[in-house]
Amino acid sequence: MSDSVKWLLWLLGMILMLWTGLGWESCRQQGWEQVICDDCATVQPAVPAVPEPTVTPPPVESRYPVDFEKSSFTANTNEGYDAYRTRILEGYKDGQVLEITGDYYPDESTPEGFLNAGMARAAAVRDLLTPDIPAERIILKSNLLSDTTDASFINGHSYHWVSEAPKEVEEINGCTTIRFAFNSADGQLSNEIKESLDNIAKRVRETGENIMITGHTDDVGNDGSNMRLGKNRAMDIRREFINRRVLREQIKTDSKGKSDPVSSNDTDRGRAENRRVEVCINK
Repeated sequence: MSDSVKWLLWLLGMILMLWTGLGWESCRQQGWEQVICDDCATVQPAVPAVPEPTVTPPPVESRYPVDFEKSSFTANTNEGYDAYRTRILEGYKDGQVLEITGDYYPDESTPEGFLNAGMARAAAVRDLLTPDIPAERIILKSNLLSDTTDASFINGHSYHWVSEAPKEVEEINGCTTIRFAFNSADGQLSNEIKESLDNIAKRVRETGENIMITGHTDDVGNDGSNMRLGKNRAMDIRREFINRRVLREQIKTDSKGKSDPVSSNDTDRGRAENRRVEVCINK
């Protein structure tokens, strides 16, 4: 094909584009550029299409069988609750009580009628389980978490089946908790308590560390009598350390009376846990 013919066809093509309102890309699709010249395809490269941005939906927050909305103390039951409840009930054995611990955060307010938000959450879970488990066989505890959370829903609790009588000696939060009847007739200490006091006394004699002894009571009686009772319990343990050759100036005592319970006072087990002395070693 001669050049003059090619240019004539090109001119006709341009006229056709103007007349029909077609753009250059449309004419390329109709094959005009191949008629005009064999290498015109490189003159106007096709612009690649820009893909539409992919929008990722926010993740769906998972829910627990029993959970709480943040800063709420109403227990929600969700998918899996029936199986969760069944597991709790199947854990019961004769002579045990159910211990429910409610979690709470430093920035949460205290609901009216409760020691803290954790106790309110523990009580809400207890109410879900009664009457299948009698209320007198459920004790409530609370657990203060160190940090807050941005989650909309929190688990907010845990549970354990425990023996009806609390341990005589237990390590809790770096302190030794001692439970025994200081006002008993014989005033005897169990071998477990004696061994614990022996170990603490040996340590502070070698290190020179100080001991802080705090007495606690349940809620039976008035504030004044319980403060005195807590002080007497702390002084009883102080004498035990002095008998083990701990210097008097290394020992301090205090009483919180009934003001700082670790369990609810609604059950015998709970009251027994609150009748305690806490021994903490201060460096």
